[in-house]
Amino acid sequence: MQPTQRFKKTLLASTLIIGAGITSTASAETFTITASGIPDVVAAPVTGFETVEFGATIKGSQIGGSCKIYGATTFSDSDMAHDLDQDGADDTLDPGAGEIFGSVYPGTTGACNKDTAGQASGAAAIIEIDGVPNSTVSISIPTVSGTGWTYSPSDESCYVNYGGDSSVDPCTSLASGSATGVAMAAAYGTETDGTNADDYDTIIEGKVRMILAGELTIEAPGIAQGTPVADNIVVTVVYE
Repeated sequence: MQPTQRFKKTLLASTLIIGAGITSTASAETFTITASGIPDVVAAPVTGFETVEFGATIKGSQIGGSCKIYGATTFSDSDMAHDLDQDGADDTLDPGAGEIFGSVYPGTTGACNKDTAGQASGAAAIIEIDGVPNSTVSISIPTVSGTGWTYSPSDESCYVNYGGDSSVDPCTSLASGSATGVAMAAAYGTETDGTNADDYDTIIEGKVRMILAGELTIEAPGIAQGTPVADNIVVTVVYE
């Protein structure tokens, strides 16, 4: 979506005082006003990370229970073009259990089976937002509801919060479903700190990546066992 461009032409008035007997000569000049709209911002999934999946162990009779997908706490630097130095198995929520990107785990009143160490029966998406350096965007992720279930992004969804300098860029939570002031990465080389081995964000000028993971909550009447469910999640990204 392109922002509305507004241009204002101002006419400056001045007083001309002419003495007696002096001839006045008028002059008119033409000036050209030019402008170009900012290119559209584009959001597209990264190859290999196109879907959000909760796997095939959902317990549809567990009304009020939920199932989550690991994303923000287990991503790798190279996949997110990011300098936080996460190794892809940080295990923040359950240390030592061996979760990996896309692993599923039960939330309140567990509504799915927990993946074993190194297993990922689900999948989280990674989306690259391509804009213009030094611009900002807003991100909106809706809650999606179907018969017997509701999806929300959860704290395992996040976006890389670029600071425009060599400081570490955190992956900021999208649990609320929205974010504003999301900055595109600054010019090549300005985001790196020059010390980490994985300074991938030096190659992402004018872009930012986000993780779309989430939580599936079971609601009445539930999901019949063996019944697959699917729907679309429409992620909206606009320039501010």
